[in-house]
Amino acid sequence: MHRTPRRRFCFILDATGAGSLIRAVRPNMKWLSSLLRLKRLDPPPTLIDPDFGKISFDGQARGIWQTHDDIEDLNNHAKYGFSSIPGDRGGPFPQSRTFLLQKKTELPELWRICTPALEEACERWKAKGLKKPVVGQFILSSISIDEDFESSGVWDVGFESKGDFWVYVEVHIKDGKIESHTCDT
Repeated sequence: MHRTPRRRFCFILDATGAGSLIRAVRPNMKWLSSLLRLKRLDPPPTLIDPDFGKISFDGQARGIWQTHDDIEDLNNHAKYGFSSIPGDRGGPFPQSRTFLLQKKTELPELWRICTPALEEACERWKAKGLKKPVVGQFILSSISIDEDFESSGVWDVGFESKGDFWVYVEVHIKDGKIESHTCDT
């Protein structure tokens, strides 16, 4: 006896963390789909950007682009991506592009600005093997700006420890100075 596979509902989290209920609906069940206002999620667009390489978008009309590949600059102790580039479905906003590409040329300055936060992390976890100088302990791994960057002026630089004890330090910068920082282990 041949059985028709059952159709099931699935709960899918999109990139913003908000959930969407989707499912394949049989043609004679379209009324249920419209009743429940179900919609099929489009896959996030990707494109090959001339400045950032392959990037993916997580929003609908406006949102955040993220690079797929890391940029390696071992002279500046960096292997990083751009984890948050504000834009729309057409690509990154021009002001986002300009700002982040400028930061790409300022890696030594980013290290100078962020060193006090990294030294604090080394002091906090010195029993786990982190020690100064921080350039020997960390690698610059991310540069990002959020959608509210234009109004807040805050942007972020992320660093990952190199040793057996993993620490991620995200430094929030405004006007060339540390505003705050967070550490994840």
